[in-house]
Amino acid sequence: MLGLSALAATEASAVIEMLESGIKIPPRSINDITRMLADYRQQDELIQKLKSIADAPAPSTQNRNQLFDFYWKRGQAAGELGRVEQQLTDLHLAVDNGQTGAPEYARALRNLAYAEVQGGNYLSALHFVDESIRQIPQSSRGQLTGAYAHSSPLPLWSGILNLPRKTSMSWKTR
Repeated sequence: MLGLSALAATEASAVIEMLESGIKIPPRSINDITRMLADYRQQDELIQKLKSIADAPAPSTQNRNQLFDFYWKRGQAAGELGRVEQQLTDLHLAVDNGQTGAPEYARALRNLAYAEVQGGNYLSALHFVDESIRQIPQSSRGQLTGAYAHSSPLPLWSGILNLPRKTSMSWKTR
């Protein structure tokens, strides 16, 4: 046992010595800088596109399918921009206008669950994941697998891991 401790101490000393001497980063070439600037420009274009979607006014229609599509896309764009409150509001509106049983409706419920996690409401997220699982046809094994995989950490995060789900949850949506 003493031999392993001495070896670990020797290796730790070598690492500390290497860090104290300083690790030199090679100088950047013009190609590296050009590539970074090109990536930045592409990100800027993406951000502008997302902003235009997230800032779009709601359509003046009563068509629930059009409203569902609009709010779902706008909510996703808001989420990509880090606008969690807008993302939650828009995804709630999308779900309110969605058609139960449609594959897009189940995906919108999962998007809403993820947004609720970002907003810190884990119990609400758990509710929407459970609802999305109920909306997925049993024949869609890929979607079911993904939904179950994404829902697995929610009971732990929400603090209800050891309690029965039906009796332990008290969630509130907007």
